[in-house]
Amino acid sequence: MKKVTLSTFAAIFLLASAFADSDKRVVHSINISVPVQMENWKNDTSLFSTDTTKNENNDVTLTGVNFNWNRMTVNDGGFSFLIGAGLGATSLNSDDLSFVDGHSGFDTGLKFGWGFAPVRSENNILALHAFFSFNLKYITSSESKNIGESSVDIESTIEYFSSAIGIDAIFVHNFSEHFGLFAGIDVSTTVLGISEIFIESNNRQLVDNDSFSFDISGRVNITPTIGICWII
Repeated sequence: MKKVTLSTFAAIFLLASAFADSDKRVVHSINISVPVQMENWKNDTSLFSTDTTKNENNDVTLTGVNFNWNRMTVNDGGFSFLIGAGLGATSLNSDDLSFVDGHSGFDTGLKFGWGFAPVRSENNILALHAFFSFNLKYITSSESKNIGESSVDIESTIEYFSSAIGIDAIFVHNFSEHFGLFAGIDVSTTVLGISEIFIESNNRQLVDNDSFSFDISGRVNITPTIGICWII
């Protein structure tokens, strides 16, 4: 245990020393990204019958548009650290979960990456990172359906949390000493996630409430990004 603790502190010290180098470039970026998340949502029981069908798998694709802020630090040795935050809109598409297919809502996330910049010229930076990220989504929908002779109001809410690991490539090109173009692409997979779907049906005589829980596993997430940046 003592050796592990010492090794941990040594790693933190070396990392801090690397970024303490006074000769470094700090890139701040405001950009737009288009995340595409392809996932599997697994629930414990069937949604559409009373049969207990365990581990039902549902293919889900989440697409959106986010506005992001990123801060990337590259020191003289090439070590790079990236932190980012995003806010935007998302849409869910799923043939398996047709009752929420096409519903849209709110999306936010955080990203932390560590890596190396093999290209560090006066006008260009190319940095590669391994990263992990966190993502929250809140999706709501309200609609009316005619079932038989009755009109039924249906409200659905999806609460979503996930974490992902992946790699990215970030390219910065200076138009001037302090301003330039910021572009990148992330490729990741969801390693841990949960979602809850809450449904309320109201036919004006009876209100029925249902909820479903899902464990989320990822196939692949792809996020292209482009924006402007200023360099310190």
